[in-house]
Amino acid sequence: MGIMKWVLAGLLFPLLAMAVQPPQIGYIPLHDGTRLAYILYKPAAAGRFPVLVKYEPYWGGGTQFKVEEPLYLQHAYAVMMVNVRGTGCSSGQFHRIREPIQVQDGAEVIEWAGTQLWSDGNVGMFGNSYSGITQLMVGPLRPKHLKVLAMGGIVSDG
Repeated sequence: MGIMKWVLAGLLFPLLAMAVQPPQIGYIPLHDGTRLAYILYKPAAAGRFPVLVKYEPYWGGGTQFKVEEPLYLQHAYAVMMVNVRGTGCSSGQFHRIREPIQVQDGAEVIEWAGTQLWSDGNVGMFGNSYSGITQLMVGPLRPKHLKVLAMGGIVSDG
């Protein structure tokens, strides 16, 4: 329990100085019964928000809250961190980044986020490295609610 307090403190500490709702933790149901874990942060104001999604395998149950997420929240975006299949608290078996199932899962995440009551239907993806590459893979599927990609760190020397 001691380590969990530090993990939760690390997730919540950046939120203390901001006007945001408590994080919502849950699962996104996929077409095959797999459930992807997410952590959702929303601005404190009531209403529907554009949603920015980070889709990657890191930080069990959702990805790490870093520098850019508070900026997005301050500008009235909801921020949703989602673990890919088989990582963190998501069910299923992990597949390599370019496997079709992981790409299809990402498109389902976008469509799910775009239809939630807290969403205004406009969904974007953001992130570097792995979460940047997932954008390159999901974008060409052109999910209906996907409006923007903001990727970085997507090159390698290998």
